[in-house]
Amino acid sequence: MKFIYKIATLKINGIAQQTHLGMLEDFLWQHDIDIVLLQEVTSTKIETISHYTKHVNIGSEQRGTAILVKEGIQIQQMRQLPTGRGIARIFGGTCIVNIYAPMGAQKKFERETFYNTDLLSLLPILRFGLLLAEDFNCVMSQSDTTGQNTTVRPSRF
Repeated sequence: MKFIYKIATLKINGIAQQTHLGMLEDFLWQHDIDIVLLQEVTSTKIETISHYTKHVNIGSEQRGTAILVKEGIQIQQMRQLPTGRGIARIFGGTCIVNIYAPMGAQKKFERETFYNTDLLSLLPILRFGLLLAEDFNCVMSQSDTTGQNTTVRPSRF
């Protein structure tokens, strides 16, 4: 039994072209990724990626999340949001939660509701370890952005 797993999280920005999907598949195999958590999934065409079991959750706004698991690795169904913005599965003793939160100033209320209500509905009731993956849409340094006032200052402990 394998005890070390490689897990990746990627914002794929809705890729649907076969060329780009092939590049994603090559990346997964070159890096021997066991579990990949995808955000901004817009198409079920990711089903064409071979040797992975796909758990896809595309919601009402035609964007969503997915968890791809290398064949042979057991993962249990759990919960997903109807909006497509979140999916949770159980892997061993760990709950894997993959989210794609609303962004932008115009979606501030929607984002607050998402974190205060929707995200909580994905978390397990029973005691599990937790792995949370997300497209956080933020950067640590002003040099990593073209916008203004978008940097995050790390907390000091």
